[in-house]
Amino acid sequence: MGMGNQGDGETILVVEDSLTQRMLVKHLLEGAGYRVETADDGAQALARLQTQPVDLILSDINMPGMDGITLCSKVKSDPQFTAIPFVMLSSLIEMTEILSALEAGADNYITKPFEIDQLLSKLAEELRGPTAQPLADSAPLPVELEGSRFSISAQPERLLKFLITTYGAAVRNNAELIEANKQLQKTRDELMQRTRQLEESEEHFRALVETVPDVIYRIDKEGCFEFINHAVEKLGYKPEELVGKHFSAMICPEDLEQVSRQARITDGQGQEAGVEDQPKLFDERRSGERKTLGLEVKVKLGNHTMDGEEPEACHDAMIVEVNSSGLHASTPKQGDGGYVGTVGAIRDITVRKQNEGALIRAKHEAEEATRLKDQFVSLVAHDLRAPLTSILTLIDLIKADEKGGLTTEGGPALTSVMQEITSTGDNMVKTIDNLLSINRVRGGLIHLDYVFIDLSQNVSMVMDRLRPLAERKGISLINDVDEGEQLYVDQTLFFEVLINLISNAIKFTDSGGSVTAFVPHGQEGFLSIRDTGVGIEETLQKSLFVMDAKPLTLGTHGEKGTGFGLPLSAEIIQSHGGQIWVDSDLGKGSTFSLSVPLSPSRQVFGG
Repeated sequence: MGMGNQGDGETILVVEDSLTQRMLVKHLLEGAGYRVETADDGAQALARLQTQPVDLILSDINMPGMDGITLCSKVKSDPQFTAIPFVMLSSLIEMTEILSALEAGADNYITKPFEIDQLLSKLAEELRGPTAQPLADSAPLPVELEGSRFSISAQPERLLKFLITTYGAAVRNNAELIEANKQLQKTRDELMQRTRQLEESEEHFRALVETVPDVIYRIDKEGCFEFINHAVEKLGYKPEELVGKHFSAMICPEDLEQVSRQARITDGQGQEAGVEDQPKLFDERRSGERKTLGLEVKVKLGNHTMDGEEPEACHDAMIVEVNSSGLHASTPKQGDGGYVGTVGAIRDITVRKQNEGALIRAKHEAEEATRLKDQFVSLVAHDLRAPLTSILTLIDLIKADEKGGLTTEGGPALTSVMQEITSTGDNMVKTIDNLLSINRVRGGLIHLDYVFIDLSQNVSMVMDRLRPLAERKGISLINDVDEGEQLYVDQTLFFEVLINLISNAIKFTDSGGSVTAFVPHGQEGFLSIRDTGVGIEETLQKSLFVMDAKPLTLGTHGEKGTGFGLPLSAEIIQSHGGQIWVDSDLGKGSTFSLSVPLSPSRQVFGG
C-alpha cells in the first residue's frame, strides 16, 4: 500500500447492507488512516448525514430498501450535501447501471471485487481533487440506451473518470477472462486425458469382469443396479433388465429383510454387536474387515436362459453366496461417510449345498443306524431275556419234580405249566416279529404297495377278528365309519395298524366299556379309535410311539403285550407320509387318531 494513499483523518461514510463487506471495508479504511461511519442502507445513511458530517460517501448500489442510486440522487439534490464526493461500489459494469449512477450525480465508482490499492487510490483522488460541483451547474445531456432514457448532468471531468474506470474494469475483466480461459483449457485437456484413461481402465475392468463365472454387480447408494455382468444370465436375467432396478427385484421376499441394510439397521437400533455379530448385507456399506462375506440368500430366477429360451422352472429360487463391500469417495460429504455404492459378487452354491446336504443326511443316517442297532440289541436283550428266563425256570421245575406230580400226563399242574411256556413263547415270537417289522420299515426294506381301501370294511374285518377277545371282557366293538370312506395306503401294513390300535384299546378297557372306530366330521384321510378305558397319564403320552421309551403296562385283566405295537404303527403311518397321535383323559378313556395323504401325489414311499 503506497504512502500517498494514506488518509489524513477524513471521515468516510460506508453504506453496505452486507455485514461482512461492511466490516471488511471499514477495517481497510481505518487501517489507511480514515475515520469510518457505517450504515445498513440508504435511509440509515441519510439519517447519519443529518448528525455526522462526512468527507466522502462510499455506497453499494444494490441494497434492500433505499438503494445506492436513490441515495446518491437524494444526497446530490440536497444543497447541504451536494459537494460531498459520492463513490459507488458495484459488482456489475453494465452500461445502464453506469448511466444511472451518472444521472444520480455519482462522482466515481469502483467494481467488486476490488484491489486495496485501487480502492484507496480512488478514494484519495476524490478527497484530494476539486470539490464536486452541483448538478445544476451542468447542462443535462440526454442519453438513450436499450429503450431507457437518461439525463446526465455532469462535468466532462466526471464523465472522463467514469469512462476511464469503466475501461480499466473492462481491461481487468478481460485479462482475468483470458487467464481463466487458459486455466479452463488446461483443466479441460487434463480432464479429457483422465477421461480417456478412465474409459480405458473401465474397458479393461469390464473385460476382466466378463471372464469370471461369478455374477459381479455394483449398486448405487439407493440400492439400484448400476452394473451387472453377463454371468447373471445363468440366473435367468439380462443385464439390461436389472440396471436401474432396485436389488430387491431379484431377492426372494422372505429373505429380503435379512439382507437389506435399511431393514436390518432399523431392527438393530440400540443394539451393540461385535464384528462377528454384524449383519451380512447385500447392499453393504462397510469395507475392509467389516465387509460382508459368505452371505447365503435365495434369489428369484428370471425368465431367460443364456440361449434365450425360457427355463422349465423360471420362477424357482436358487441359494447363492454373496460377498459385498461398500465404496466410498476420497472426499466424503458431511453425514454420509462418503458412501457412493456397493460392489459385490454372487456365486452359485447349488452343488455345494447339495453336497453339504448329502453329507449331513449321510451323517444323520449313519448316526441313526448306529443308534437303532444299539437300541435294537438292547431291546432284544431286555425283552427276550425275561421270557427266556421264565421258560427255563418252568423247565427246571419240571426236571426237579421228584414226586411226578407235574409230569403226570394230563395232570392239571403240568397243563398249566405247559400253557405258560406256550404263551411266553408266543409273546417272544410276536416281540421278535414287531422288532423286525420296525427295522424293515425304518430301513426302507418294505415296498409300500399303495391302493385305495374301503376303510369301513377293513375296520369291520379287524373287529370281527378281535371280537372273541372283546366278548370275553364284555366290551362292545362299534364301527361308525361310513361305507365308501377310502384311504390310500398299503393295505397289509395298514391292517397291522388297525389290529394294534383296536387290540390296544380292548386291552386297556374294562368290562362294560366300548371301543369305537370313526372318522372325525368332514376330515378326509383321518381315522380315530376311541375307548372308554383307564386312560393314559400325560407324562407317558409322548413316549407311547417311541421305541426306545417303551412303557410296559398290563391290561385291565392282566393282559401282557410286547410294547412295540404302537411304535410299529407310528413307523408305518409315518412311512405313508402321515401322522399318529393320542388324546387321553386319565380314568375316562383315550382316542388314538391318524391321518394319511389323500392321493398318490402325496405319497412318501412306494407308489
